[in-house]
Amino acid sequence: MALIHQNLYQSDSLARIDMRRYLEQLTEAIGHTFRHEATGVLLTVRVPQPVLLNTHTAVPLGLVVNELVTNALKYAFAEAGAVRPCISVEVHRAPDSSRLELRVADNGIGLPELDVAQAHSLGLQLVAGLVQQMEATLHIERQGGTQFRIWFQEQVPDTSSPAL
Repeated sequence: MALIHQNLYQSDSLARIDMRRYLEQLTEAIGHTFRHEATGVLLTVRVPQPVLLNTHTAVPLGLVVNELVTNALKYAFAEAGAVRPCISVEVHRAPDSSRLELRVADNGIGLPELDVAQAHSLGLQLVAGLVQQMEATLHIERQGGTQFRIWFQEQVPDTSSPAL
């Protein structure tokens, strides 16, 4: 939340978050927090074109990224391997569409087959709940590590109910 506020104050608009800058800062903060687990891990953020999102979309996306990157740092590289551990976070717009895709991937040991919504992990349940709240679509690939792909549209705030 502090990063959202910081990005809003540093931008020209108090309504839009630059996702490249926000995700770079977020992943850097996660890497610093989990510096022991992050030692030797290449953590990259890729947002090839400007993506400016409102806070109704940026906040749940940030929570999802936080959870997925944290889980990857804690569990994906438990077994030492020959390849350099990598985690990538990407956001891009689908061609000719208002949909966007968030992709969080690692080249670790892979996630076992499970229903994310029914997982025993509170973090994965949170991810499933946020995806549902955003009316997004989640797809998990498990070849050569784990890849979470989430397709979503920018959330429009509900203005029908009065503000508190």
